Amino acid sequence: MSSTEVIDSNVAEAAGMQRAGMRFELTVQIGPHVLPMITDSVFVGQWNKLAEQDRKFSLLQEPAFVISWYRQHETLFEPIVCLGRDSGGQLAGLMALARSRDDRAIRHAGDFHAEYCGWVASAAIDERFVEECLIAIKRTLGLKRWSWKWLPPGSPIGFLTSGRLAENGIFATFRTERSPVWNLEDADRLNQLVKTKSIKNQINRFKKKGGFFLERVRDKERTRQLLKDLRLQCDFRQEAIQGVRPFSDNPCKEPFFVERQEFPEANHFTVLWSNDRPVSFHFGACNGDTLLLGLTAYDPTESRNSPGKLHLIELARTLKEEGFHRIDLTPGGDQYKEFVANSAQELVIPTFHFSRAAKLQADFVETLRRAMKVALAVARVSPDDYRQAISLARALPARLKRATPRKLLNRIKRIFYEDIVYQQYTIECKREATGVVRDPEIFAQRYQDLLLYDECDPWLDRRQLLSGALKRFGSGETLYSASRGEKLLHYGWVAPGGQNHFLQGVDVTFKSPPDSAVLYDFFTHPEYRRQGLYQRNLRQILRDLADAGIQRAFIGVLEGNEGSRRAIENVGFAPCRSFGRKRILWFERREERAH
Repeated sequence: MSSTEVIDSNVAEAAGMQRAGMRFELTVQIGPHVLPMITDSVFVGQWNKLAEQDRKFSLLQEPAFVISWYRQHETLFEPIVCLGRDSGGQLAGLMALARSRDDRAIRHAGDFHAEYCGWVASAAIDERFVEECLIAIKRTLGLKRWSWKWLPPGSPIGFLTSGRLAENGIFATFRTERSPVWNLEDADRLNQLVKTKSIKNQINRFKKKGGFFLERVRDKERTRQLLKDLRLQCDFRQEAIQGVRPFSDNPCKEPFFVERQEFPEANHFTVLWSNDRPVSFHFGACNGDTLLLGLTAYDPTESRNSPGKLHLIELARTLKEEGFHRIDLTPGGDQYKEFVANSAQELVIPTFHFSRAAKLQADFVETLRRAMKVALAVARVSPDDYRQAISLARALPARLKRATPRKLLNRIKRIFYEDIVYQQYTIECKREATGVVRDPEIFAQRYQDLLLYDECDPWLDRRQLLSGALKRFGSGETLYSASRGEKLLHYGWVAPGGQNHFLQGVDVTFKSPPDSAVLYDFFTHPEYRRQGLYQRNLRQILRDLADAGIQRAFIGVLEGNEGSRRAIENVGFAPCRSFGRKRILWFERREERAH
């Protein structure tokens, strides 16, 4: 007997619920027959009609979203639907779920693509339907614990404390959170935002680059083309901040967004363009009244200009013209959401425990979590610092495995003794004769090259590299890099002058002149060293600086790094000063000499 037949026979015992109000019959369908069934035109018509009558925000439980997700995730998830039908056989309730083919975990359709998890049902059976779904799922799928995401706005929550669930050994815990909303009917809010100093500055910066405009995309092929840039921007920022690569780690993600454009009116895909470049993206679900803030991404090299904020403001203008009334900014503490929000809604996130013992265990874990939070606060350790320390501890074994014995000994030695001399060089930036060809392998601000880093340096992991790059782009610094195929060969950074620069190793701060630039943090893949990449990059940078009107450039290197010193001097840099630092345990001596 197949698993589908077992589940159908089990659920049949629970069919025909009538406590108070309308009678309905509940079945749970699982397996390959689900998708053909729910894509049938008659079924889709009933489903859409039911969603129109539902008082909740049901956009992510409607056919346009659910069917697209099921189609593109068949290899990863097995579809499950809980169906409620009235006495006339009409659809009265639907909860779309999925079971992972990998770990067998149960999720709502959409998984992490769905900001809200819920169900659609007629008002007469709304809460009874979800109660019976939970009971049937416990009976058929043997869950111990099931964590949902946020319930959709307007969802009833009485079922969370239902006696019917408790009688069947199901206990809910939940928490609430205020979630930001932008009410577009408040015209003054948009006008106020446009007049703020930061937004004015951002608009002016983009105008100097040739202006900007917002494109609404409805076509599948156009969406497919644009996702090539969107995925790079998204993966870069998410790996830098969260340590995950949404598109690279999930081969279904890109085709899912393309598939959603089979229902263009249920989605709102926009691109902010500047100087013929896509600098920001947004792809969210919509129903003509509300836009649900969804996937956002922006060019990390434009971080200083906050293209995401500008995009959101231009998006609000467009939505208002199209007749929308609100933007649901969704839960999360992102600063840009609070920046634009003018109202809020209270949301609930539930977790279901399918035995009293599981509920007691969850209560114990929550008590420990709160105690740890208090302990960290007393110790003045921020949650971010704690998470970073845990991340470093987990990564340490892999780093040690990649490190050579010599590098390990040098690291240990530096704990007790350091004798460092940092040599600083300078050069006057002169414009070369016209007709000089740009180096074909050296690119400025090609951030995607950093995504090709293969962690060949045991003390520099990808997330560390990308998060550092994100901060540097935000400070107005410029990346110069070279890559071949799928491998990062070389990179270096240029910081604008007129500011303080911290010289690592010697713990010295250097103030550069306003008309200068500081070159630093150069890296060459071990397999491509001694092939001239460093010198080629330096020459290209100096040409670009001269063309931009920069008068002088500075660069530094540790005195013992003979190879780098030779490359720097071959390009024409001359020594200008040195900084020394000698330390034995906690005793240290510093010195500075001009050349």
